[in-house]
Amino acid sequence: MLWAISKQTAAEIVFERANSELPLLGMLSYDKNDKTSIRKTEISIAKNYLNEDEIKLLGLLVEQYLAFAETMAQQQTPMYMKDWADRLDSILQLNGRELLTHAGKIFS
Repeated sequence: MLWAISKQTAAEIVFERANSELPLLGMLSYDKNDKTSIRKTEISIAKNYLNEDEIKLLGLLVEQYLAFAETMAQQQTPMYMKDWADRLDSILQLNGRELLTHAGKIFS
């Protein structure tokens, strides 16, 4: 899903957007009420570097995927992992998003 909204893999987002010269390494998503509790693990989470528009788009895509999952559960339709991956691809394509077909340029 990160690729669908940013055209970058998680590793690429962290590599490109983490900046030691910025407060909190440039993270944009964190607990605004407790800035002192930023943990080392949080700086490696790509979602923490997404801007407001990207977070909103990610939320909308997740919402669509979960609505589909709830529909399948209500209908008691068995789903397998391949089915879920295929449906996610379909939702992304329906939204005009490009699918990730490679491993990216940066490996963590």
